[in-house]
Amino acid sequence: MLTTSVSLPNIEAQIWRGKQRAILRFALRSLRVQLRCKPVRRGVKRSYNRTPATFVVVTTRFTGAEYDTLHMAAAAMRVSVSWLVYQMIQLWKKPARR
Repeated sequence: MLTTSVSLPNIEAQIWRGKQRAILRFALRSLRVQLRCKPVRRGVKRSYNRTPATFVVVTTRFTGAEYDTLHMAAAAMRVSVSWLVYQMIQLWKKPARR
């Protein structure tokens, strides 16, 4: 397991701490949706969370495969891993997606 940190809005950080494994089960579906909506980009600046909320840094653990997958997808879409985790939480919160 690899230990790293992500920056999340306070409310989503609480959800992430309690439901991380359940949310990561939806990672493949979430990344598929994100790649469909936000295609691979080159030659542009990276975008970060711009939600008007209080952010906290959450220490989290990923398997090597999860870590590599999230970083590869984030690099391809030119977004931060924190933004991808935030989007996974948003997708997990939608009852229709479960």
